[in-house]
Amino acid sequence: MILILFTGCSETETHGPNNSKKISESLNKNTTENEYSINYSGPISFEVNEQEFQIIPVLNPILEYIQEVEKSDEDYKGLFRSMVVEPFREEAFGKDGGLWLRDRYSFEAPRNSEQLQESIKTLDQDFEHLSLLIKETIEKSANLLPGGNTKIYIFPFNPDQFNSIRQMSGVTAFGTSNQIIVMHIAPHHYDEDMLKYATAHEYHHIVHFEKNENRDLFDYVLSEGKADSFANIMIPHFEAP
Repeated sequence: MILILFTGCSETETHGPNNSKKISESLNKNTTENEYSINYSGPISFEVNEQEFQIIPVLNPILEYIQEVEKSDEDYKGLFRSMVVEPFREEAFGKDGGLWLRDRYSFEAPRNSEQLQESIKTLDQDFEHLSLLIKETIEKSANLLPGGNTKIYIFPFNPDQFNSIRQMSGVTAFGTSNQIIVMHIAPHHYDEDMLKYATAHEYHHIVHFEKNENRDLFDYVLSEGKADSFANIMIPHFEAP
């Protein structure tokens, strides 16, 4: 698999069910055991012309992980994979798809459970505003460059990765060829223009993937430049890290 590292990283993926209700229920089921009750557990859906979009928070599974890891941190990596990474991978990419997700830096298991829980609370409390920023950017992007139906998953940024949080202005993202954008956001540190830039950048990627099935390394390099140019049109006067 060819991988390009940038603000948002591009992944090739061809598998994955299209069942948003199942995804929402399985990834964001409310539990009475958690001290904090998630307000936004389901997707925010909207349309742009004939395109359908969903912004899906993935927060409850991580709260459940925090609860388990605080009992014993001996196998925190295994817990995070089984409770967060694998359920998301199978729902988004299918049983045998998205195996690369297990080794992805942004999906490394967090250790700082206190900061992680605080990030989840703030992300949940600010989710309406975050979703509005993403929605406005998607509307502008889709009107200029129509594509297919898209799901946008929102995770908290791993607080252990403080250098990346600072370098990336609190936002990292990647898009896949099955019309999925995954975003990790540090709610206490993110820059709004960076969030909008990453959204436009990754949207361009998934439309490019949809219209260009045969890709090689040269095409991936070109696609990064094209995605940057597109994002600069959407978010002018902003310099991405």
